[in-house]
Amino acid sequence: MATLYLVFAFCSFFSTFLVNKLGAKASLFIGGFCYSFWILCFLPPAFYPDHKDSPSFIFNRTFIEALSFFSAAVNGFGAGILWVAQGKYVGECATDANKGFFFGYFWAFFMASQVLGNLIAALILGPLSQSTYYIVMTVAAFSGTTIFLLLRKPLRTASDIINLSGNSEIKLDKSGEDAEKHVMDTDSLIK
Repeated sequence: MATLYLVFAFCSFFSTFLVNKLGAKASLFIGGFCYSFWILCFLPPAFYPDHKDSPSFIFNRTFIEALSFFSAAVNGFGAGILWVAQGKYVGECATDANKGFFFGYFWAFFMASQVLGNLIAALILGPLSQSTYYIVMTVAAFSGTTIFLLLRKPLRTASDIINLSGNSEIKLDKSGEDAEKHVMDTDSLIK
């Protein structure tokens, strides 16, 4: 964990630049992929007790330790990108009027994942092996990561919001702030 957070802290200095260059959607995918890779790399240690005497290099203790440090560093790199990208994407989706709702919605799902992850662990680790747990979590992580590719581009201008909501009677001032004040309904942003 120390390696992960050390790389995370270091890469956080460059994350904003990378997210601005790659875009939020691609950055979310890259960050999610790094997390998924980290979870995948828990499989050799999980299978190690059953294959201690195996001649395969995958079950070599030195390889497992090196893989753990390497995957932690990759995850630290991805974590820096992911957290900046999620903030940027949620910020681009929201207006000043509903930004709190969108960040609260994100935070609720993030905290619910703590409960859901622990429930999955309790259900799987009781009757099944630790390796099965990591297989399930790896599949869930890669599946969740691919969902990032399905995100649509956030609305950027007040005129886009008006066109999407179908309300053509809103008059725009030069900055478009009037439109954002009138279109605070989150349902019109999601349609």
